[in-house]
Amino acid sequence: MAKDSLLRNIGIENTEHFFENFKNTGNMVLTKLRANVTAPELRKILRSWSVTEAAPMIGRSLPWLREHDDATPVDPETGRKVYTLARINELRDQLGTRYRRPSGSEPIIMPVSNFKGGVGKTTTVIHLAQKLALEGLRVLVVDFDSQASCTFALGSYIPDIELDSDDTIGPALIEDPALIKQALRATYFTGIDLIPANLSIQDLELTLPNPDLNNHENMGGAAGRLKTALNVIKSDYDVILIDCGPNMGALTTNALVAANALLVPIPPATYDLGSFVMYTSSLNDIFKQLKTPLLFFRILLSKHTNTVKANEIDALIRKIYGEYVMVSAMYTTVEIEKASSEMGSIYETQKGRTNAQAYNRALSCMDNVNNEIINDLKLLWEKQAEVAKEA
Repeated sequence: MAKDSLLRNIGIENTEHFFENFKNTGNMVLTKLRANVTAPELRKILRSWSVTEAAPMIGRSLPWLREHDDATPVDPETGRKVYTLARINELRDQLGTRYRRPSGSEPIIMPVSNFKGGVGKTTTVIHLAQKLALEGLRVLVVDFDSQASCTFALGSYIPDIELDSDDTIGPALIEDPALIKQALRATYFTGIDLIPANLSIQDLELTLPNPDLNNHENMGGAAGRLKTALNVIKSDYDVILIDCGPNMGALTTNALVAANALLVPIPPATYDLGSFVMYTSSLNDIFKQLKTPLLFFRILLSKHTNTVKANEIDALIRKIYGEYVMVSAMYTTVEIEKASSEMGSIYETQKGRTNAQAYNRALSCMDNVNNEIINDLKLLWEKQAEVAKEA
């Protein structure tokens, strides 16, 4: 009898009912987690900045800003000015200090992609998108992963409760590219729009390659659908980031066909390096057919533990791939993990809510990575603008 009781919960009798309960319970937990993070407003609100923090973002000295800015509201509790990102951008525009992608340059369409899961793709997308927006740039994040982590973090949606298939990229890829406009969602983070995902986009992996289902008579080839849809809206953005799933399916192929840039996160570990070698074989097959250049390509050493073994693989990857490996690496830090567990990022964490030394270390790590990318993009845009001007 005791033996039977030990075995009772090893298997499942009614699997359909069992996993339905798991799904419903899990969604209830996600809803409660979101409520805890977003209380009391029950929606995410972007942090504000003090005058000391806002001054360098605006491009003026602290004394100048204190003397000349009379319009920014004062927090009634502290008696100090509070700067939202929208207000910072407003002042940037008034003063001419906001960076604008120059005329003649083109928007960057950048998948963040790798064969392997757990390499930090979503963390990379979220932090890069937010840093771009903090710089005053216009950003679109396309969630191409059916796990929908970007959708949960940036959109604050419970993907499979609050969104259906018509809210995703699906209709724009199957019915009409113009329907991409109905998938666009503004986020709580000023400057970032989102095309969300949920489990339904997994069906696209079967629908897109199937001529009987993919509406090829009206939509043409399956691999170029995203590129066609993004052409409808890309002029409204400076950078479009695509969070790809851990595979080389129809959606990732669409992302690569649409891309003019590519960022590949790789943790410095033997298995991850092996996976990347396999991934380059798939990339070779795709770009052999496309024969299109990439304006930007970088390998990001992500989830770097800074251990002896990690540093050995780091050195090996740099030896193999040379200048295409970013100088900066994304190190694993407690503060970044903590921010992720709270549906946020290090850019949303305010200094007073965390250990100052740990916060500064994490912020410096993310800034180093993202500033390296942003500076390269700015150089690329300036070069494009010069070529366009000469032409």
